[in-house]
Amino acid sequence: MSSYLASFCRLTLGLLFLYSFASKVRNVPRFRDAITAFRALPGPLASPAAGLVLVAELLSGVLLLTGGSALDVGYVLAAALLLLFTTVLAVALVRTPEVGCGCFGRDERPVAPADLVRNAGLLAFAAVGWWSARGAPSAPRPSPVDFVVLLLAATSLLLFWTQLAEIVELFGRGTWGRPLPDHARSAWPPGAPEPSKEMSP
Repeated sequence: MSSYLASFCRLTLGLLFLYSFASKVRNVPRFRDAITAFRALPGPLASPAAGLVLVAELLSGVLLLTGGSALDVGYVLAAALLLLFTTVLAVALVRTPEVGCGCFGRDERPVAPADLVRNAGLLAFAAVGWWSARGAPSAPRPSPVDFVVLLLAATSLLLFWTQLAEIVELFGRGTWGRPLPDHARSAWPPGAPEPSKEMSP
């Protein structure tokens, strides 16, 4: 069981960081601007910081997916990146809550507490995966069929977990008696009534 848990965790995190890398590398200037908007670094350092984050995400994703003797390095990089992202988001939530999240290189909505919850869950995944991998070094590896099932499960989890803030916003704010945010209202079907207070639980 430990080997299955270890494989599930490393596949989930590996796919996460490769997805994050791919979404950012398609528009590096936009990612650099997002770093600048957080005011975490002086402007001239935004470009080098963007490059370092991209390299770290790519390396972490590759090491986690391939496993092997460098797996620990992949987990260390993953945990370091998640701690960095969580710290920046937490500071922004207090200092500049209106700044766009920039999560996965394409999210323009404001930073939300759900982003911190999402990252905390991913950090827990990293800890559990690292512990499971070290606890079952000689356990039999999942069969090819089991590996495909784990890969599909990891992908499904990511599709949900990376959209956690949007899901919370949709069900926790937009449809339960509170006004829809501007970007959500603009997407509301023409002529359809917006959710009212009577819909509140």
